[in-house]
Amino acid sequence: MLLSCFLSPTRLITTPTNEEYSNLNVQPVRSLQNSTEPENQYLFNSSNSRWQGSLEGATIGLQLVSLSNGLNIADQSGSNLFNSVGDIYTIGSGDDFSFTPTFWTDAATPQGNYSATFKLIDLGTANNRTLLGESGTFSFDFQVKPIPEPTTTIGLGVVGLLAFSLFRHKKRTANRLGS
Repeated sequence: MLLSCFLSPTRLITTPTNEEYSNLNVQPVRSLQNSTEPENQYLFNSSNSRWQGSLEGATIGLQLVSLSNGLNIADQSGSNLFNSVGDIYTIGSGDDFSFTPTFWTDAATPQGNYSATFKLIDLGTANNRTLLGESGTFSFDFQVKPIPEPTTTIGLGVVGLLAFSLFRHKKRTANRLGS
């Protein structure tokens, strides 16, 4: 995923686009149950319906396993969620939660690839219930690369237009002289 989707004066921030995997919203698998999209139904019914069980009583925590220097994770209000590897952010409880992390870097962050790795854990210990097992780890990978300034893009367009106009003018002049 490209981390230059949105440029604020001081930060490069992830934003949803039409590109695959740009929607970072986290919800229980059960949220796919009534979807009419074939891909969602395939995922919901995968693994011999293993993922269709209820999360009732579970409190889902997102634990930071590793993080590239310079990459930050915030909530929708812009507050950073993690101070260090091992920190846990509670994303919701039961079968009805939704969470969208925002990944960001300083605008001056060097170009390159950045990554954050997480796992999901069950924090719901009420009524001595048996905790769900931890998930495997999963990563979000980002690429920081420069975005052309709007004035640069406009300038390149104007230069291209001028070059095209000069070419046409020279061609017309050569045609007139040749006839």
